[in-house]
Amino acid sequence: MERLCDKLSIIRQGKTIEAGSPEEMRHLTRNTMVVQTKTPAGGLSAVKGVHDLQEKEGMMYFQVDGEELDNVIRYISPLGIVKLESAPVCVKLL
Repeated sequence: MERLCDKLSIIRQGKTIEAGSPEEMRHLTRNTMVVQTKTPAGGLSAVKGVHDLQEKEGMMYFQVDGEELDNVIRYISPLGIVKLESAPVCVKLL
């Protein structure tokens, strides 16, 4: 994307809903994660690429940058994954 443009916009029904440089739009390549582990995942919020971490009733909800997904999985794997859901952030939700 960086080779094609230096600014971009997402337009829905004739209105700009998101605009910026490719770096500013990087959050659109994130995945939404829902994770439950056998052992608490203290320190997950400090893992590179993890954003908006929330914990509720033993579950962790967060977003992860697409290029850091592998590192996040490596971090949580030794904790004993009980549940793992991953889905791309939906542009429709913007």
